[in-house]
Amino acid sequence: MAPYGYINNASTRNIDIDPVKAKIVKLAFKEFGEGKHTLSSLSGRLFELGAVGRTGRPLCVAVLAQMMRQKAYMGIITRKGESYEGNFDPIVSLSDFEAVQKRLKSKAKPRKVKKGHNFPFVGLLTCGKCGAAITAQYAHGHGGTYVYYRCTKRLGPCSQKYIGSNALIEQLKGRLEKIALKDEWAKYMLDEVTKWEKEEKSGGKEFAQNLEMKIVEVDKKLNMLVDEYLEGNIEKEIYLKKKDELVKTKTDLNKKRSDFGRKGNNWIEPMREWIKEANRAGNAALLNDFIAIKSFVKRNGTNRRLWGRKVGWDWNSDFKFLAELKEKLGEEIAKLAPEGREQKTKFLESCFMSG
Repeated sequence: MAPYGYINNASTRNIDIDPVKAKIVKLAFKEFGEGKHTLSSLSGRLFELGAVGRTGRPLCVAVLAQMMRQKAYMGIITRKGESYEGNFDPIVSLSDFEAVQKRLKSKAKPRKVKKGHNFPFVGLLTCGKCGAAITAQYAHGHGGTYVYYRCTKRLGPCSQKYIGSNALIEQLKGRLEKIALKDEWAKYMLDEVTKWEKEEKSGGKEFAQNLEMKIVEVDKKLNMLVDEYLEGNIEKEIYLKKKDELVKTKTDLNKKRSDFGRKGNNWIEPMREWIKEANRAGNAALLNDFIAIKSFVKRNGTNRRLWGRKVGWDWNSDFKFLAELKEKLGEEIAKLAPEGREQKTKFLESCFMSG
């Protein structure tokens, strides 16, 4: 019987992906692996999406746990403890599958989020002096109510002063503007990357060839392993463990080959996403989207601190480079007219060569 997410194909005597149920399976592995659910809450989540047991009720925890351990979702068949490469498409990536297995072993539970006031930047910063968390609270005065952020002082006495919400927001937006790309720049850069993508297709052949070589090498190792086992040179337990590892490796390589065939597995997509991310930073600041601002800073900034009523953090390598480049070319960029193709190209090439 085909596992949930697949359907039996009588004509080919194989299984095919069910396009709707496969999306539910992929979502289940992703969200459980990220710690968003327990098995119990995941059962409820899947029930809402239409995944039910034979009686029409939500999947019980035991059945769901068994389902989440099936290697078939990676394209691997297991018979009598031995792994085989399946002749059907996988639904789940190796990384997502292994993340789920770790959670199943640890029986980890998702963090409970406390409901509270609408202070968008709580959890973003720590005190630069004592290291305690920065919290927020309301204060009344001067004819109204306002919000300010301050050190919780949970690690001991701390002399750091509070900062008003408006001042904090202006500093956050100011820092984002140092790495933000405006819409016109982002559009131009994305267009240029598309041109480069066409020119770089020939380079992708080498990557594909390397993948093929690795797959051939894994096949050789599998054949040698089977020969060694049949000749009685290795114990069954070791044989099964090594074979399982090699089958996983080959399945992952085949998935990379498949992914590369669809979208290319090179620098193009990371570069494109980096441009979009820098553009999102500018739009978040421009639109006062506090949730997006917090999310962006958490993704791309480390050592996020508040000290002396000043906000600071360290950019990750991608955006540290961009901040330095924009500062270096600041005057040139400021004077640049929207149609300034030469300067835009120079800027983009600097990003590519350094990043």
